[in-house]
Amino acid sequence: MLLRRTRRNWAAPEAAESPVPPGVGMPPVSAKRPGESPGEVLARVFGFASFRPGQEEIVRHVASGRDAFVLKPTGGGKSLCYQVPALLRPGTCIVLSPLVALMKDQVDALRRAGVRAAALTAATPYGEVREIRAALADGSLDFLYVAPERLDVGSFRFMVEGVPLSLFAVDEAHCVSQWGHDFRESYLRVGEFMDRRPDVPRIALTATADEATRADVVARLGLAEARVFSDSFDRPNLEIDVRHRKGGREQLLDLLRETVGGSAIVFCNSRRKVDETAAYLSEQGIDAIPYHASLADETRTAHQDRFLREERAVAVATVAFGMGIDKPNVRLVVHMDMPPTVEGYYQEIGRAGRDGLPSRAVMLASDADAAQSMRFLKEELDACKDASGREPVLSRMRKLQAMQGYVESAACRRANLLRCFGEEHPGDCGNCDRCRSPVETYDATSDCRLLLDAVTVLGQRYGIGYVTEVLGGLMSERVVSNGHEMSSAFGRGKHLTRKQWASIARQMSVEGYLAVGPTGALELTELSWQVRMGRLGVALADPAGGRRKGIRKRRGEGLPPERKSLLDALVDLRYRLASERGIPAHALVSDRAIEGLLAAMPATLAEMSSVEGMGDRVEDCGRQFLDLIAGHLRKREDDMAPQVVNLFG
Repeated sequence: MLLRRTRRNWAAPEAAESPVPPGVGMPPVSAKRPGESPGEVLARVFGFASFRPGQEEIVRHVASGRDAFVLKPTGGGKSLCYQVPALLRPGTCIVLSPLVALMKDQVDALRRAGVRAAALTAATPYGEVREIRAALADGSLDFLYVAPERLDVGSFRFMVEGVPLSLFAVDEAHCVSQWGHDFRESYLRVGEFMDRRPDVPRIALTATADEATRADVVARLGLAEARVFSDSFDRPNLEIDVRHRKGGREQLLDLLRETVGGSAIVFCNSRRKVDETAAYLSEQGIDAIPYHASLADETRTAHQDRFLREERAVAVATVAFGMGIDKPNVRLVVHMDMPPTVEGYYQEIGRAGRDGLPSRAVMLASDADAAQSMRFLKEELDACKDASGREPVLSRMRKLQAMQGYVESAACRRANLLRCFGEEHPGDCGNCDRCRSPVETYDATSDCRLLLDAVTVLGQRYGIGYVTEVLGGLMSERVVSNGHEMSSAFGRGKHLTRKQWASIARQMSVEGYLAVGPTGALELTELSWQVRMGRLGVALADPAGGRRKGIRKRRGEGLPPERKSLLDALVDLRYRLASERGIPAHALVSDRAIEGLLAAMPATLAEMSSVEGMGDRVEDCGRQFLDLIAGHLRKREDDMAPQVVNLFG
């Protein structure tokens, strides 16, 4: 079975010890040729004329016997980063892989390329086990794929003892952290197994890992001295859309009918919902392919092969479907429920548009999704009897809060998503629902300052729940025992409910105005200090919903063409300057400051310094904005007279 359904409202893979269906036969001889260069192996074995950007550097590093941690987005060519160096080094490469389906795809692809590769599972026929053992012994096996559970088997350890090994490769390495703590404890012992062979270089590869997950993987796999190779996680070809779920099936049907060409994947949070959704689509004339762990092995394999084979296939599946499977023409990925983590969400939407062509990722979310998931996690937390068991649950609760903040935030989806992976994007991507149809926001600066003051007064030691208790003036046992009913923050936020304060905190966290530490405590960031010092305003989606009366006016709607042209130029300049500095666009110059510039049309730096929001920015970037305005004034002086404007809602 590939997945285990739990009461947590999310799915997690089980041990990969299930049958590997027959595939491509084992080539008669090893694909290795002593003395070849990386480029020669790439061309001869894999048929590529050149490496993608960054690949060759990783290959040469690992081939020289050094460790690496590789973070590349889905479709970025991670597999070649370990397959090529393994073919340059003597011995067998042992690949740790989480799912049987993923092993099968990789092994079949390698065998088609003439590489001697095999997967060893509990259901591998005895004759094939003998073949694998013999190939290991004589050094003719290039790759051996196993699940982490296989490393705990004594006979396997005996089988590889003393065998020349080229490399340890841990594929989908985020599983070491995300699954090892609970569902796949064998992942926690992978490092111990590799430590038995300190002479063998190791490489870990993943398409999704936030800072906490990276640190956990590095520690558990002994990669403290490894070189980290990290690409941008941005997928500009992917349109990101989050919608309120109302009549989810009908919304899904409309999305599928809107999609022209290519295939689609529909993710559901339960096997039952997979079956019901697939049945509904079939009734509507769409031949949907269901995929989940309750299906027989042969059925799952047949359904997966059919999805890969058909040009316009629609798969309805639980979340592990498609991990590592290279189908380039997936044009639409739909989540019928809010995923429990941003990392999982990013990996799942990454299965769309792997060929670089425009594709869509749509989430149909409801407030009930987060509430139900949090309830299950709290039940699990209450059942924990020791601190070691509580920590993984608390980690999942923090990740769920981050996902909820991502959904609630009014800011650019792409900027918020990339920030979760430590990558800054200036926003205004133009290819997400927030940029294309902005929602109503309100000036949340005073509320944010109040929240930041509370975090500061409380010593940056507490999470969202506790801070909202203090702001709300709740005389809870925790608050009283800590003496925080006497703090200056106590009761200062009674104008909002705890639920509303929690939404503000989540939005601030996902937008970078706050950080969540390893223990779940809210911590201040550079943007936090700018807000506290009055140098930066904050616009958020109203947590009360009262200001969400419709769609905000599109930028510059109703302006004369010349003034609209200047507005676009100012926004473009802000984007470019912010990109150069590696900060969000609104952190450089706010929307209100842009409005002020367009209204005042300053001719000197002194005049610009009087524009609200520009005072502290004049020295940093004022000259560039002044030159831009002067250029537009020279072109159409009559149409650029100063006037009051309200462009951003």
